[in-house]
Amino acid sequence: MAVSLLETAGLFVVALLVTIFLSGTWVAETIDFFLIFVVIIAVTYGIPYALFGTLLSTVAKIVFALQSVEQFNSLNDYRFFLSILQLIIVGVIVGFMKDKYKRLNADLHDENTYLQKELADITRINDSNLYVKNVYEKRLVNYKNSLAKIYDITSQLDFMEPRKVIFQAANVAAQTMETKHVAIYIASRKSQFFRLAASSSEKASQMGKSLRFDEKLYFYEALVNHEIYLNRSMDQRQPTFIGATYSDDRVDTIIMVWEEALDQVNLYQSNVMALVCRL
Repeated sequence: MAVSLLETAGLFVVALLVTIFLSGTWVAETIDFFLIFVVIIAVTYGIPYALFGTLLSTVAKIVFALQSVEQFNSLNDYRFFLSILQLIIVGVIVGFMKDKYKRLNADLHDENTYLQKELADITRINDSNLYVKNVYEKRLVNYKNSLAKIYDITSQLDFMEPRKVIFQAANVAAQTMETKHVAIYIASRKSQFFRLAASSSEKASQMGKSLRFDEKLYFYEALVNHEIYLNRSMDQRQPTFIGATYSDDRVDTIIMVWEEALDQVNLYQSNVMALVCRL
């Protein structure tokens, strides 16, 4: 507000100096620089500043009229009062239009901001619904074709030599679990160590060439109880699913799966993992 008042006063000084400089010429008699000043202020700042500019202009006109007897007599001329009235009317009308369009623009801006927020919310909701739709659509397809699909994949091992089966088994498990990272560890009959027999990727072999299977291992209890270990902390350094095959109730092989997509970490995939281990 202070800046606006200073700008109004500064522009008034400019109009005053121009009027004084051109006083007595045909330009000053033809053009009312105070009227131009009031219009500019009204267009820029609205009614309050237009009235303030009109007050300054009126005072200036009266001061000019009091400077000489001839000009003093002009105070009784109706044209002097008409010029003052003209300042007020023009200032109020132009200022009113300025304030009206300013309010209209503010309302449109608020409405636009509100609609943008609504659009953002609708977009998020739509993305969420689309994600849920894709997940359930994929699950529905998997449920319809799961047995045939798993049989088709695992049947690849039927025509291989027994010694080569373990190397292809990692790839078969990867296809069944729809992932790229599967590792299979085989037990050593002479010790508690399991050695890496096959892996489908470099990431799948990050647990090392061998591991000690005892009570200190974080997935030991789950495998001993014939359960599927699920990495609930989603630690990237650990497998997402860990299952096992058994011989005489003893862990014979350990199968590790790393999932990259979070939507694949669910009960359905855990059940598929259990089925893969049984097969």
